[in-house]
Amino acid sequence: MQSFAQSSLVSSGSTINGNTAEVSFSLGQFAYREIEGNSTFIHPGVQQPFQVIPLGAPSISNLQVWIFPNPSLGELYIEFDELAQPALATLFNAQGKFISDYILASKITSIPTSNLSGGVYFLSVTMNSKTQQTFKIIVKS
Repeated sequence: MQSFAQSSLVSSGSTINGNTAEVSFSLGQFAYREIEGNSTFIHPGVQQPFQVIPLGAPSISNLQVWIFPNPSLGELYIEFDELAQPALATLFNAQGKFISDYILASKITSIPTSNLSGGVYFLSVTMNSKTQQTFKIIVKS
């Protein structure tokens, strides 16, 4: 069995075991190489876009919100499919301590993260005094 090791820092990953094979994967890696076999190709390190999964109960509204890039290296963007009225984004650290509020008045708003220490944060998006979604954010320093 041939094994390949990753040479980059990743945000998450796992291994899936089957009867005859084992597959390891990671999230957040951007480099890869292709290995050609008889009739197959192996792409160790190929990653899918990082998907941010909202935390908590699903929103009652049909509001679609995207947060990217995650992990963040200086700036985080919040994008709405449509925004009829301003929303509020509240950032908390992993211990639940309030960091800052941001007014979201356009479909895409950037939030600086370069002033934050590396780690895990939570971003709650609120509209009409109701939390719509809360996201887990990773900030790299």
